[in-house]
Amino acid sequence: MPLNKSKGNMYEWVTHTWNPLAGECPHRCSYCSTNKLMRYPGIKSKYSGEPRLEEKELKTNLGADNFIFVAAQNDLFAEAIPADVIRRILAYCARFNNKYLFQTKNPKRLLEFQYELDLLDFSICTTIETNRHYTTQMRNCPLPKDRAHWMNEIVHEFRWGFPNNRTYVTIEPIMDFDLDELNFLIETCLACQVNIGADSGNNNLPEPSKEKVIDLIQRLEAHTKVKVKDNLKRIIGPP
Repeated sequence: MPLNKSKGNMYEWVTHTWNPLAGECPHRCSYCSTNKLMRYPGIKSKYSGEPRLEEKELKTNLGADNFIFVAAQNDLFAEAIPADVIRRILAYCARFNNKYLFQTKNPKRLLEFQYELDLLDFSICTTIETNRHYTTQMRNCPLPKDRAHWMNEIVHEFRWGFPNNRTYVTIEPIMDFDLDELNFLIETCLACQVNIGADSGNNNLPEPSKEKVIDLIQRLEAHTKVKVKDNLKRIIGPP
């Protein structure tokens, strides 16, 4: 199967996406971007049921000198993903001379696969939409404070250390938050860049005010690079 050209605007340096992980994401967020694709029979079939390896994807030529977002429609490191599935995917990545992005709401689990990951040139990202845990919307996700803690642990303890210029945070879709607490969590992640975006799927999420988001951006810019996505203009207005 051919690689998918990256069409998103979250990471301008990602060239492709590759989705070898099938099944429903165990986190089951109400606002997951995959939800809006489930009207297509092929997508619904692939992303329903238990987490599993999509075997035919291990015939994909991942090429060379690409930057590939792996499992962009799922969460490869969620607790319910079988370890052997993760290892097979990482081993397949290692067969190609590429860079890889792994985005997860469960960064703790990367520590289980340090030896496999050590063979790869990769960056990591976690999503921290808010410092709060909105049970109805975030469902089975690890708490935001736990995600931040384990991002910090990875930078300091990942074998011989992990460079923080390859750690990222995305605040999308942003949900109402407490300013000091969210800024602290993001700073804890030691991210080189934070991307902020709003809900684009009409998911009726609790959202912050314009003033609060602008204050957050100013706080974040004191310790990291901030990229504001176009869809955030719905909340904060044009520049």
